[in-house]
Amino acid sequence: MDGELESIRAETSRLCFVGGAFAAGKSTLCLRLAQELPAHHVKASELVRFRRDPNDPTGKAVSEPIETQEGIIQALKARRRFGGTILLDGHYCLLDLKHSIVPVPVRVFRMIGPDALLLVDVEPQELVVRLDRRDGGRLDSGLARRLLDAERRQSRVVAEALGIPLVGVVGSDPLSDLAERSRLILEARD
Repeated sequence: MDGELESIRAETSRLCFVGGAFAAGKSTLCLRLAQELPAHHVKASELVRFRRDPNDPTGKAVSEPIETQEGIIQALKARRRFGGTILLDGHYCLLDLKHSIVPVPVRVFRMIGPDALLLVDVEPQELVVRLDRRDGGRLDSGLARRLLDAERRQSRVVAEALGIPLVGVVGSDPLSDLAERSRLILEARD
């Protein structure tokens, strides 16, 4: 499988995985960064819609988190054939239907084949406020804190396992600096 992945990567686009909790600011960052690099912004949640669990109206909690990620991999393969740079907006951890935190396994990231990793971080209380404002739903502040901690841990695990740089991002980081760091990381992986 790794040989197959390497050959797909060699003839296709560079990919920067931009992960973080729900409402951390990934999409906003990706939209701005896509213009700066330039790159194509792809939301993992949009790739999943084609394989969405019919019992999950929110799109946040999934009954089979790992199978959902494998659906992303299949949909992403077709998009990567267009070349250029892709910013894949997704998560290092998911919530199952019982709101248990499920880290996305390293093997899934190996199949995605990122060239760089970003972690968009936010304070737990800010996450609760953003989710309430955006989705009208309530997220317990304790769960928000645990989810953010799990995202941080799993992003480091993935970066170490894949030998890929991890760049932490907070909302106050200058976009031009982040774009330049991302560009250098992606070019070094060519």
